[in-house]
Amino acid sequence: KNTGLLRTRGAEAELSWRRSNLDARAHYTFLYTEGNSVGYQVQDNGIANVPSHMGGLALDYAPLRLSPGRLAQGLWLHYGLRAVGAQLAPIGVSQPAATADFAGRNRTNVSSAYAVSDLGVSLEDFAEKTLGGDSLTFRLHVYNLFDARYVQGGSVNLPYEQPGRWFLAQVGYRWY
Repeated sequence: KNTGLLRTRGAEAELSWRRSNLDARAHYTFLYTEGNSVGYQVQDNGIANVPSHMGGLALDYAPLRLSPGRLAQGLWLHYGLRAVGAQLAPIGVSQPAATADFAGRNRTNVSSAYAVSDLGVSLEDFAEKTLGGDSLTFRLHVYNLFDARYVQGGSVNLPYEQPGRWFLAQVGYRWY
């Protein structure tokens, strides 16, 4: 069974630019809700717990890509940015709540807009010659670099607090 009926309009745009040592990508999404809905909480042309504006940017740069040597060519730096607009986050409303139920709840709670940056470095296909054709990959990423505090809604009574800064280290081994 479907959850309900909702009429929306929106637009999405994506740009990409690629060179031998640089990948740049950007995207933006806009969502506009029209009229009444059945089974969804809608107010001021926005859907509860769904942002009307979202965007992002990702840059991958290999500063030594054009230099001689396998080690230099495999070094990549990464930067990512996610931006999410403010969104209605009614307290005490959970899916699938009927619109009539929504009317009696705290409809004015709004989750603030936020932006989150990520940063990473990777060394791709390292030690290929010394491993007889096999290769190693090392990656270190910092997610939510500036430790932004934000919440994201969903089909729950209160929006979820999202994690602060966290780290991920990876080692990969590829064999043939």
